[in-house]
Amino acid sequence: MGGKAEWRGFAALGSILVGITFTDVSPAGPWNDSTFTSGSLGLIGMILLYLAWFRLTFGVKGVVPTMDMWKDPEETSKLVMLTGIVILGISYAIGRIDFFPEPAGLVLSLVGLLVTTNGIYVWLSTSGPLRDISPIHAEDTEDNQIEHSKLDEDLKTANVSQLSNVTYNIQIQDSVIIDSKIKLEEE
Repeated sequence: MGGKAEWRGFAALGSILVGITFTDVSPAGPWNDSTFTSGSLGLIGMILLYLAWFRLTFGVKGVVPTMDMWKDPEETSKLVMLTGIVILGISYAIGRIDFFPEPAGLVLSLVGLLVTTNGIYVWLSTSGPLRDISPIHAEDTEDNQIEHSKLDEDLKTANVSQLSNVTYNIQIQDSVIIDSKIKLEEE
């Protein structure tokens, strides 16, 4: 495959657009509201900065940082949550200071909430109550292995005229368990 995905253009343009959010240089636009224009440009800039961060961090084009891309999701999720909370604090302060335009705090609040939500989701999935207890480990007990071997033997010795309905649990790569019914008819 190719090298790392290019991120510099997204970062430069995103920084400029977000910088406009913190100034009063936005035009009024057709809606006659320069703060709306400023907020819109800031949101577009944040999207571009996010895409730049994603490409820089993971080295691929994409949008969603799935947990298999993280090196250590359990520890990193705590840092991501802390970063999101800090961004929320900064956005609160910026929203209360008259020096910054009105949409600046709103744009940062959106970013802070998204970052915090991502960190919480990853923490819940790796360390919290949503972590999955791997079905492989749950099914590898001696009792389950004996049951599966007996079931396999029963299938091999089934009568010719007998129709067997057997339910198996099949594990898929991302730990989703599907119950499937297999009908066997031997001639």
